Amino acid sequence: MFTTTYNNLMSLREFFEQEPRFSGVPDGYCQIFTKVVSLVFGYCEVAGEYVPGRDWHAWGHNVRSGVYVDLSLDQFDVSLPNVNILPDNTSLLKVTEEATNEQRSLVLSELLIDHDMTVNELFGMIDSKVNLSFLTRLNIKTGLFLSKLTGGLAAEVC
Repeated sequence: MFTTTYNNLMSLREFFEQEPRFSGVPDGYCQIFTKVVSLVFGYCEVAGEYVPGRDWHAWGHNVRSGVYVDLSLDQFDVSLPNVNILPDNTSLLKVTEEATNEQRSLVLSELLIDHDMTVNELFGMIDSKVNLSFLTRLNIKTGLFLSKLTGGLAAEVC
């Protein structure tokens, strides 16, 4: 659906690191990052476990390319890069249906309340950093609208 470049993902991660309202990145930001990656790049939201520590975690899944995109995996292991693109058969991440359903049921606007930020403000700031295309902006607006109707968002057929 959308072509994602590593540089765009890095810019997105850098935005969160530099925005004062998101202190302590990456620790505890997987839910927000996964929602944003889903809306900006059209990836599925999945969740389950970071296997080495058996910790709950969420990340993006590009079904067509067969890769996971994770902007917060380094919270578990500081030797990992800030942006991880892994084959979807990696042994580091294990998807579970229960955790995925939980992630997909979350509402981005509610996740942002603790950061004193609205969804429109967040995407306006991201757009200035990542230079979103018109189609991506349209996808975000459509995705936010559909998530209000359905209680969740599946950007791809997941």
